[in-house]
Amino acid sequence: NRFTEFYVDELEYRQDLLTVVLQYINPIGPYSSKADGIVDFYLAAKKEAQVNLADGANHKAHYSLRTLCRALEYTQLITPTYGFQRALFDGISMSFLTQLNGPSSVIMESLINKFILGGKSIQIQLPPRPGSNFGQFENFWLEVGTEEPKEQPHYILTPSIRKHLNNLARITVAKKYPVLIQ
Repeated sequence: NRFTEFYVDELEYRQDLLTVVLQYINPIGPYSSKADGIVDFYLAAKKEAQVNLADGANHKAHYSLRTLCRALEYTQLITPTYGFQRALFDGISMSFLTQLNGPSSVIMESLINKFILGGKSIQIQLPPRPGSNFGQFENFWLEVGTEEPKEQPHYILTPSIRKHLNNLARITVAKKYPVLIQ
């Protein structure tokens, strides 16, 4: 075997997690003051996942350092267009919220509100259009092809469908992450 495998325990210490978070957010700009809230959120989400959170199939939710890093990487990618607070909110939502069932989503939304938004509601504003090849869906600019989008009058846009489409838009705006549709 030409490969060597190393097992590294999950980071649990606050200072270690702060180091990781700062490695992601310092290159974006002066947002190091947000690092403590991000770490507090991550630790609270992991704790809730052990006890209360379930995914859409009602299996226990699992969060790891990979989940946190994916959220922070998304934040790095999206900040230039959407701003840091919105990018962080969307990255955390994409990584920690979208796979949860209804009751667990309520708990996670509460954690996001407390630790990421500081108890305030986020003011989601659509930034300027990034280019002529972008179309708007809700509060996202999505890259479009050469065909003109066509309205589908037979398609019923219920609140739950709208929520799922927003989650898809949130993920696709980064043009980096795979989407599993079940």
